[in-house]
Amino acid sequence: MQNSYIVDVFLSGVLWVITTYLFFDIKARILDIEKVMVAHTLTIAMSEAFKVATVIATPFCVFYIFLLWRFYSLMVVSQSWGAGGMGLLAIFLLIGIPMIWLQIILICVRRGRIARSSEKIREKIATGENSDQW
Repeated sequence: MQNSYIVDVFLSGVLWVITTYLFFDIKARILDIEKVMVAHTLTIAMSEAFKVATVIATPFCVFYIFLLWRFYSLMVVSQSWGAGGMGLLAIFLLIGIPMIWLQIILICVRRGRIARSSEKIREKIATGENSDQW
């Protein structure tokens, strides 16, 4: 029983670390994409990467739900389950899963062909190359 408690504490810590990482990494990725493309182009790129990102994000979401289950188990064992614990678990669920999906879709968008094309166009405009065509 004691080993189970130790493992649950470790996995709950992993849940907190993953959620914190996702928050700050998504912010950095959005700022990076903002330098490359405008909002309209980003919308098109996101709609193009939607299906792929959903398929890729599914196993990560399942792992995150597993971590939530272990966090719930830790709260039950430590007798801290109540309205606050239930709310914290709901917040983790409602914020974590969309953040995982958003992280994957931002990766797909940044590495996609639209972002590369948009980046090349911005470079050409900045350098003045072929300015007579623009």
